[in-house]
This record gives sequence, structure tokens and C-alpha cells, in this order.
Amino acid sequence: MPRRRRSPAQCRDRWRDHLARDVFHRHFTSTDDTELARLCLHLDDAGHRWKHVSRAVYGRSSCAVKRRWRELRKSDAFLSALWRPRTTAPTANAAITTTC
Repeated sequence: MPRRRRSPAQCRDRWRDHLARDVFHRHFTSTDDTELARLCLHLDDAGHRWKHVSRAVYGRSSCAVKRRWRELRKSDAFLSALWRPRTTAPTANAAITTTC
């Protein structure tokens, strides 16, 4: 039985998204989520450029960033915190702001 071979594109994607030394495989922190939200909302008008967003959120692949953003958009708690109107001055404990 012949072995299945990977295409050059599959090898490149595996290296870029999983094996490269500069890709971190840790959980996203609230700081990462805040920065991701700021970048995605800023780029929303022109469409998401996941490669550029992943460069700004250091150590994450474009696939990981895209996957996390989709998870956050489904989260009711995240969306309510993101779109909560600001009635008072921001506090030091404010996790997410909508201004860029």
C-alpha cells in the first residue's frame, strides 16, 4: 500500500500554523482578547486581514487568531462587554474598550 504524501502547500501550512518556533500554543489571555477585538473592529470595514492581525497579536498563527475571533463573537458575555455603552469615565478595571 503506497504512503500518502503531503503536498508542498500542506507542509507549508503545517509549519506555519503548528511547528514554527515563534507560534505559541498557550491559551488566549484577556489581554490577547482585548487586543484581538481592537484590531478586528478596526479592520472590519476593509475585511479581516488575518495575517496582519496575527502579526500584531505576537506568537499566534493566522488560523489561531481567526478561530479565536469566531469563538469570541459567539460569546454573549464578550459581546455584551464589547458593546456596552460607556456612561461614566473608564476605570482601570475596564477590560474591553470600543475606541481604537
